[in-house]
Amino acid sequence: MAQSNSERLETVISNVASYKAYDTSEFPLGRFSESLSQEYMMFAKQQINLLDEINTSELTETELISLQLLKFKLNNTIDAYNFNMHLNPIQADQGFH
Repeated sequence: MAQSNSERLETVISNVASYKAYDTSEFPLGRFSESLSQEYMMFAKQQINLLDEINTSELTETELISLQLLKFKLNNTIDAYNFNMHLNPIQADQGFH
């Protein structure tokens, strides 16, 4: 049986929420590398593609807002990679990393 659009949205939300690029117990201060940033950017693109397949006319208002916010967050991840933000050690919203 095919998933409903609400279920598909919930699956993508769950995928994004549970995504772990590395083991935080092994790298408690974070891990910053080109390949890791690229991997997360590719993951974001895949999730946006899944969101684009959802028929938004069948979603509730709350689900539609969730979809739009998630797309914004994922697009921001892609833009950050494309503009090489991972190479900038000081960011106004994050400080040193």
